[in-house]
Amino acid sequence: MAEKIFLVSYGEYGDLYVASLASSLKEIRPGAIVKCVGVGVPTHPSDEYRAHGRAKGELEKELESEKPDCIVLADQSVFDFHLMDKAKTMGIPVMDYAGAALRSLKTRRLGKLRGLVDRALAVFPFEHAMYRQAGVNAEFVGHPLVDIVNCSMSRVEAKAALGYDWTEAVVALIPGDGNAEETRERLRVIVEGAAEAAAWS
Repeated sequence: MAEKIFLVSYGEYGDLYVASLASSLKEIRPGAIVKCVGVGVPTHPSDEYRAHGRAKGELEKELESEKPDCIVLADQSVFDFHLMDKAKTMGIPVMDYAGAALRSLKTRRLGKLRGLVDRALAVFPFEHAMYRQAGVNAEFVGHPLVDIVNCSMSRVEAKAALGYDWTEAVVALIPGDGNAEETRERLRVIVEGAAEAAAWS
């Protein structure tokens, strides 16, 4: 019987991770049945909650009916302990993929994954260390963007395309994730700090 693997995405980045992982799995396990499911995470009270609830309910029914050999939960901004516990109760191995990518996660919170997750797949070195510190079996697998992003030009060509001389240092200011207001405020602080640093040089 063909191996069956469920890949569950919890957000936009999760979709990206799952697509990359599915592609890799089909290469190394060509006979496996890989099913990708997106459940999302609602951000405010709206129909999103009902849609999220329906997606979760359908996924749980599929777990019971199809009984996959493994389930991978990707990019969980809020850990889905209920689904993990359900899968473990059914004897289905559970993997967490890129779940601790936020440095703000506390070790105690990650510790709740012990016994629920068979292995955590870390995409950042600090993420791997956080899992290990919390006593969770983890493996550093690298970030999928390294393989996804196609660098079609050299650093010198990219600088020229952006209007910079090849000798100039270019620094990207990246405010990270969050809602629009949080991102603007974070970017404001970063820009002010960069301006001060530039004034010192």
